[in-house]
Amino acid sequence: MKKSILHCTVISPMFSYGNQKVELRPSELKGLMRYIYRIANHQSRTELLYEAEGKRFGDAEKYASPVRMQMKMLDEKQVRQSLMLHKEAPDRNPRMLNFSAGTTFEIIIRTLSGTDIEGITHECYKDHVILSLVLGGLGKRTRRGRGCVTIAELNKNNQQLLFWVTEQLNTINEKNSSGGTPPYKNEKGEIVVAADLTKLQRPIIEKIKLGKEIKDIHVFLQSVDQASHNIKRYPPQCVQNRKYATGFAFGGRFASSVIVSVTQTSDGIFPIYTYVKAIYNGVALDSAYEERNEFIDLVEEGAH
Repeated sequence: MKKSILHCTVISPMFSYGNQKVELRPSELKGLMRYIYRIANHQSRTELLYEAEGKRFGDAEKYASPVRMQMKMLDEKQVRQSLMLHKEAPDRNPRMLNFSAGTTFEIIIRTLSGTDIEGITHECYKDHVILSLVLGGLGKRTRRGRGCVTIAELNKNNQQLLFWVTEQLNTINEKNSSGGTPPYKNEKGEIVVAADLTKLQRPIIEKIKLGKEIKDIHVFLQSVDQASHNIKRYPPQCVQNRKYATGFAFGGRFASSVIVSVTQTSDGIFPIYTYVKAIYNGVALDSAYEERNEFIDLVEEGAH
């Protein structure tokens, strides 16, 4: 049995629930890990993607999960807060208990010795847990900066973090590579996709960038919520026929194609924006990033 422990501190409100109470849930973390694996992976054949995912994380038919995870609370801090900070209506936006900033917990990762599958080692699982928590959060409203944590074992500055994330994304794609240019590269302080994504008709990471340093997490989250509200009410000129890449499409519900997370480096606390290819019923939305760029500009302006 191989074992690693990650030491985590909550940096934005975590609305994670189980059995009607706030609770750390390993199943939520595993779900996040699966999602990040899918949107980072450039495998064009979905049956091969699901096969690889099953080997890595387990599935209901063929593969048992080779990794076991436990989450252990260390110092619990709970407060009541509205989930969305731009709404005052208590009936539609009630104050909810959450794990507040400063809550600390451990993630214990265990893999059986000798169970490495196709080069997927214990360290690979550990790195993927960290990558998932850099790019996403746990609980409700995680695409809008909630449920984010800092990890003591990830001791890097901004540039080192971007290079490390690039390396992790390319490691996921090693099986898909023919030895040519890696699909992700670090350029001008951003992680960008070097591969052709036109054949991939599913959500896939297009680019990742850091925003300006966050001085007050509450002010930042207020700005995120207000920007989300405003871009739906007053969509940019590029949006037509109600194709909202940041939350709605053709008048229906649509998962936002820009994920707002919060991460901590040795340089401070920063937002990290992940652009995910927006596909709705086979139609690509916001292919030139106009709406998502405008949304992020609104967030950054409101937070500083």
